[in-house]
Amino acid sequence: MRKTFSLLMSFLVIAASFAVMGTTHTKAAGADIAVLLPDSASSARWETDDRKYLSAAFDAAKVSYSIVNANGDKTQQLTQAEQAITNGAKVILFVDLDSASGAAIIKEAMQPKSRSSTMTV
Repeated sequence: MRKTFSLLMSFLVIAASFAVMGTTHTKAAGADIAVLLPDSASSARWETDDRKYLSAAFDAAKVSYSIVNANGDKTQQLTQAEQAITNGAKVILFVDLDSASGAAIIKEAMQPKSRSSTMTV
């Protein structure tokens, strides 16, 4: 519960910072915030709660965002992260499927060509 609250507050702070910059809301490929969910098998909350509450927070802050689900596929999650970076995401929020795949996403986001900030959850 405490971790969920802290996580939600972090998202709201990030979302509010984009609102101050005057970013408009879209759910387009070129979103400012990319959320990479891990799967729906380990916990139904990824789709039933997290997607709903993150969308509501981003909508309220009027920030552009994209929320995708890797469906338990590490390769797909890395591809989703690479696509978000290519599309200019400024923030990537993700829950890794394991430490190695999470490290690969962070490494990709830290490359000089990347303009994203990465926060692992």
